[in-house]
Amino acid sequence: MFIFALNRNNIRMNKNSEALRGIVKALTKERNRLGLKQVHVANELGVSQTYLSQLENGKKPRFSTAILVRYAETLGSNLPIIIWKSLDE
Repeated sequence: MFIFALNRNNIRMNKNSEALRGIVKALTKERNRLGLKQVHVANELGVSQTYLSQLENGKKPRFSTAILVRYAETLGSNLPIIIWKSLDE
């Protein structure tokens, strides 16, 4: 079991960030399950589709944790639920 604390500072996702990759993967999986296109979610988040694609594919090394919170909210969920789901995979 692990505890994941979030703040609104920038974080860096690197090779050791398995927890962050798991959260982003869970967000992406939920977006796909809902049948939402990247471009739609990106517009809701106020970012480009390219930015969201890079984030989902692990090519966006620096981002704000606030984007993860907003992403979850855009999907009609919240980040603690997404984190919990990511632990099951």
